[in-house]
Amino acid sequence: MLLMDIGISIVVATLLSYLTYVFKQPNLLAYILTGVLIGPMVLGLVNDQESIQVLGELGVAFLLYSAGMELDTRKLKNVGSSAVIGGVLQVVISFVLGYLVAGWFELTGGSQVLSGLLLAFSSTMLITKILIDKNEINALHGKIIIGILIIQDVFALLFLLTTSRGTDIHSLTQFDLWRNIVIMLGSALLLNRIFFQKTLSYIAKDSQLLFMTSLSTLFLFLGMGYAFGFPMTAAALVAGLSLSGTPFSVNVLADIRPLREFFSALFFVALGMQITLNLPEHLILFSIILLILTVIIKPILLFLEYLMMGYGFSTSAFVGLYLGQASEFTFIILKEMSSNGLIGKDVSAAMTIVVILSMILTPYVLRLNRTIHRLNRRIKLPKRFTHRIKYMKYKKKPMKDHIVIIGCHRIGYNIAKYLKERGENVLVIDHDPETIYRLENEGGFEYLFGDAENEEILELAHIDKAKMVIITIIDLEASLFVIQWTRLRNKDALIIARAHRKSDALDLYEAGADWVVVPEMVGSNETVKQVDRFLALPEDRYEDEKIKHIEELRGYID
Repeated sequence: MLLMDIGISIVVATLLSYLTYVFKQPNLLAYILTGVLIGPMVLGLVNDQESIQVLGELGVAFLLYSAGMELDTRKLKNVGSSAVIGGVLQVVISFVLGYLVAGWFELTGGSQVLSGLLLAFSSTMLITKILIDKNEINALHGKIIIGILIIQDVFALLFLLTTSRGTDIHSLTQFDLWRNIVIMLGSALLLNRIFFQKTLSYIAKDSQLLFMTSLSTLFLFLGMGYAFGFPMTAAALVAGLSLSGTPFSVNVLADIRPLREFFSALFFVALGMQITLNLPEHLILFSIILLILTVIIKPILLFLEYLMMGYGFSTSAFVGLYLGQASEFTFIILKEMSSNGLIGKDVSAAMTIVVILSMILTPYVLRLNRTIHRLNRRIKLPKRFTHRIKYMKYKKKPMKDHIVIIGCHRIGYNIAKYLKERGENVLVIDHDPETIYRLENEGGFEYLFGDAENEEILELAHIDKAKMVIITIIDLEASLFVIQWTRLRNKDALIIARAHRKSDALDLYEAGADWVVVPEMVGSNETVKQVDRFLALPEDRYEDEKIKHIEELRGYID
């Protein structure tokens, strides 16, 4: 029966995803609508909703596991204190505000506490997925957001420690708690620095064994988290950190992506099944007010916090917008409080609706990114609001006949390095502060810190006078924007872009790109060329070519 329920969920979600794709809406909407349609409120096609919810929680685990691998803890040090201060302040103020609003509607006790917690926490699951999909997890706002989410998870853990029943979690002493934290983080550090550095290079040739090792690592930490009474999200994030920075984390991320997408879809389908509209009139009004506080007021609070800390208009606004929803943790807390008799069914249903609607609205709210960049150009802030951002280094006089590279990670950096060696005048644009610091330390590069969709950054890059623009980012919308913006101001520039899919490449060509690189096609074409080259070589040259290539690869790694 469970297999049938999973099959119904996936088939209906896929059919609705076709509709959202045609109308250019987020897949999240299709998944939640699937839950509403096949859940008890409409057709009632799924019998084992609880099992679907459990499987969906694996989606949360895989997403946090991926986020942990993407993170470099050394890079978080630059935003760590800001994330702690801003996160704690936001949680406290939001909780008090939610608590008071619930009291205004004559809700008491557990209902008031749950209202405060709903407003205090944001969705680790949803925001991590968006940051990964948009390749922004290492952007300045991405690092701050991840830091805040970790702080929120700590608060959620502390609350669960005081409310959980049926386990030994509530009996943990402070010593036990810190001991368990040290054990988990220490285990991740030992695996990262010692075990995986040697073991993964040995087993890398066996892709199946590498895949099973990655899965075992995740479930090992999930088991430790369960034994220690930690939330699954925290355990999964620590599991990811154990692989962070290893040479094979990219392979592991690619291997687990299908599982991540599958279980994530089930998570949002399960959310949709929990929606019910049979609420008392006063709770409907309460839900509307709480939704407004979550989607509008909380982002404004975060925006003001980080503006006062000196992170500038754009970064502060992005931090607020990304965190303008409720958390999936609310459902865990809701279950605990319901089992303890602290809240009623009507309040539980109202809170569920607020959480789901806030998540649905998030992708639409994030479409305001270009509006934020335009406002940033018009609003000139005093230095005290921007002093933490080292975002520009450019020549005093306008640049001309230069090459602009947008995105300076693996591919972009190698291209920039090659062009620099050729004596070209190169300017790099990237939104990762660590990349900018590296370029500054190496010297010889002009650079700008900022987002590719920020018109001010593109103007400062003097793209209107550039002879070539190379786009290495994989965000289709951002690439299309850069191409269209460039073509309006510089019809002669050679534009080379990178596409994740063949269909994306066609869109980029239509927008005005001169050449689009599709890595998959380049890889297959290069393989054919190498086969042809080796067929023409005498056999005694094979070993020499092999040694030469190994030295070249080691040069890139060094």
